[in-house]
Amino acid sequence: PAKKVLEAQRAEMAGKTAADCGLPTISVLTPLYNTPEKYLREFLESFVGQTAPNGQLCLADASDAAHGDVERIVKEYQQKNQQIVYKKIENKGIAANTNAAAQLATGEYLALADHDDILAPHALYTMGKAILQLRQRGEPDGFLYSDEALFTKSIQRPMVAHFKPDYAPDYLLCCNYICHLAVFRKALWDGPPPEISRCKGACTANRVTVAAHRGFRIGTLGGPETNEENGPARPAPTRKRKEERITAAPETQSKDTKA
Repeated sequence: PAKKVLEAQRAEMAGKTAADCGLPTISVLTPLYNTPEKYLREFLESFVGQTAPNGQLCLADASDAAHGDVERIVKEYQQKNQQIVYKKIENKGIAANTNAAAQLATGEYLALADHDDILAPHALYTMGKAILQLRQRGEPDGFLYSDEALFTKSIQRPMVAHFKPDYAPDYLLCCNYICHLAVFRKALWDGPPPEISRCKGACTANRVTVAAHRGFRIGTLGGPETNEENGPARPAPTRKRKEERITAAPETQSKDTKA
């Protein structure tokens, strides 16, 4: 959005905390593994720089002994933002490590982010406002997801803009398009059985969609204006790095430094 829009959001939230800002708290789950300093700092800066204080960042760090800087950098950012929660864990793979991050969460909602992602500055503000709009309209508010942009080096020059459809089960079978930025009630995460570690990202889609079908309609947010069919305005995209060697792929892929 325009700079004045971000400034207006920050002015609206000035002096407020997660407890009194009026938006649902969203706990962002991110497992860390030997994260390069550049990517880690960019990710942490994108969280610290959010226009609203309704976020909690839950970091489960499975980095090996040769990458102690990951912990040092996170603790540096904890001094800037008390909503960053950190725990050192044993590396058990991406699914189990994400579950470890979820155990740190206290928010009503959870979100998923990789350790080399960059959150748009208004991502949590927009998601929080969208949840409130759904509640005001009496519509299910259990699951929301946004578009995303993929880039290699500069977020100003995305390689791909991923504009996502409304809930499309056939498409979901071949492309886990809902992950970034997915926001969903913590109760959905807590309800189904744990993921199977071999599934990695696919488990997240199955785990949440199965639970959501029990009582929540899954749908992307609509276009630039609220409408009866699609819901409130579409949230801002997350921005993900994509490996330069990948020229075409059916799925979103980010720089993979995880186990």
